[in-house]
Amino acid sequence: MGGFLKLLNDMGEVYFSTDRYQIWKNLHKPKIFDLEEYFPSVVKKQIDKLVKKGQAEVKNDGKGVRVKITEKGKQELFKHELNNMVRKTGEWDGQWRVVFFDVEEIDRKSRDKLRFYLRKMGLISLQRSVWVSPFDITPEVKRLREILNIPYDVRMGVLSGIEYEGELKKWFRL
Repeated sequence: MGGFLKLLNDMGEVYFSTDRYQIWKNLHKPKIFDLEEYFPSVVKKQIDKLVKKGQAEVKNDGKGVRVKITEKGKQELFKHELNNMVRKTGEWDGQWRVVFFDVEEIDRKSRDKLRFYLRKMGLISLQRSVWVSPFDITPEVKRLREILNIPYDVRMGVLSGIEYEGELKKWFRL
């Protein structure tokens, strides 16, 4: 299911024609992706599952069906990406990325998830709500705070130097 959801996200929407002439005509056009390996019943079953979960919406215009990802589907896709997230590596540009947050006790689950994913991305904790990385993690943190629904409780900064930098360099093997 993750693959089909990603396809919907990447393409915006997918159109499946039900008109026999249009299907025959489309067979002779260049294809962006190949669905020949999928049986129509399997694709329909996947679409039905996504619609039932609210992750996709279907519009029938009489000649075909347009399938489009919903916001809930985009969030599910990002959660899937988060679960496959790996530690950031690469060349250090000499800048430290700092993530700091103040998430209320009522949002404890979101705060705990935030810490979990920051750790998974390779950040280390300087204090309970202050985390640091030598790598650019800006896009990931922006998406993470949106998914966790704490967009205003998490802030980021870039520092050219930080106290006890030598210890951090050892930790990150820079």
